[in-house]
Amino acid sequence: ARPPRVQRRHSGRPFFFSVESAGVRRNGLAANFGSAWNVLDAGHLLAILALPPLHFLPQQPADAGALEASAYAVAQSLPGLLQLSFAVRGLEYASLFRSLGPLLVTVRGMLVDITRFGGLYAFVLIGFANAFFVLFALSGESLDYGGYPR
Repeated sequence: ARPPRVQRRHSGRPFFFSVESAGVRRNGLAANFGSAWNVLDAGHLLAILALPPLHFLPQQPADAGALEASAYAVAQSLPGLLQLSFAVRGLEYASLFRSLGPLLVTVRGMLVDITRFGGLYAFVLIGFANAFFVLFALSGESLDYGGYPR
């Protein structure tokens, strides 16, 4: 005789959200967000909810102020950043396969190297930007781009 089939109750919520909320109920809020992966997952949930309204925003008006322009820049870059973070999250799922171990070690090392290079590049870029700003500010010349249209 076969054992009775257990019926699983579907809560009607998306699977990813139900898994995350079950983790919060099981471990508590502080313990669940102690892992960087869970913080990344929560960021994905929030970003995915923000994508549809951002898609239907009108194009940036020509007379937009600096704050509005920066908001449009963030809205335009969010899908790309979300795709990159999903790729990083996919590395954890790839770690389940033993044959991908050397690839994961290599990719992890590359990400560390890219992060170090980005920090060094930012340090040098900020230093040169500050030096040029001080040089041009102390020269007394106008920074109106010589009358050329912007």
